[in-house]
Amino acid sequence: MPICIECRYPVPRLYHVLHSGNTGSLKPPPINQSTKPTPPGSAKKGELPARSKAKPAPAVTGGDVRLTLCPRCKRFADKYVEHDYIVLFIDLVLVKPQVYRHLLFNRLGRDDDELD
Repeated sequence: MPICIECRYPVPRLYHVLHSGNTGSLKPPPINQSTKPTPPGSAKKGELPARSKAKPAPAVTGGDVRLTLCPRCKRFADKYVEHDYIVLFIDLVLVKPQVYRHLLFNRLGRDDDELD
């Protein structure tokens, strides 16, 4: 569970997406039968196996992203969600505890274990 980088209070999420007129889901589109990759060993001799033509899931579009306010301190739970890596690096050099909390608890502690 993510935490507020200011007061270390647990928050349910760091941001939420408000869809403005677009009711599309965030799930990737289903894969058609024709876009599935060829299983290994099924290609003819001298041919390369067919590659998947499925496109990656689109980024969140058509909505606003709002940062979550901490219920305890009434500040943004994690302002570093919006910042670039150079800002994170500068704050690391300046030894700001908030950026360390962001990296340790909210970036590496995510459920998908994926670094952006």
